[in-house]
Amino acid sequence: VGAADGFGWLYYADLRPGAAGHRVSAERVDDGTAKERVKVWALDTLATWEPGPWYVKVDVDGGELDVLAGAPSLLRHAGFRGLCIELRLDLEATAIGILEAAGLYCTERYGPRGNVVFTIWRRQQPGVPVVPPTTIALSSGFSSA
Repeated sequence: VGAADGFGWLYYADLRPGAAGHRVSAERVDDGTAKERVKVWALDTLATWEPGPWYVKVDVDGGELDVLAGAPSLLRHAGFRGLCIELRLDLEATAIGILEAAGLYCTERYGPRGNVVFTIWRRQQPGVPVVPPTTIALSSGFSSA
């Protein structure tokens, strides 16, 4: 999932099972990194395939702003109900601006843990006051398991 429909290159940060930190780029770079050609879809395109309401979870290890850039219509759509998104701290302020401009508000914020936070966003309902988000500090991870 990215900013626009098309093809890109998925660069693997680590080939071990469960590894994270991979990235997608529109341009091929022959730098010795393991890579493969992939189809990229904007969330706005994917949302046209199914009727709402929609709930979305985003966990893309640094490509969050590209995912949000590909979803302006979806984020503003009345059928869009909410979003769970893991964000790197250096991207959080920009993501907050995009999500608030789309009429969403943060209901929960977990973290930070390392350089990431996990946040939950919902559509503001008419006549319902917005409550500041609950912030939960994390020391060992996002799950209770």
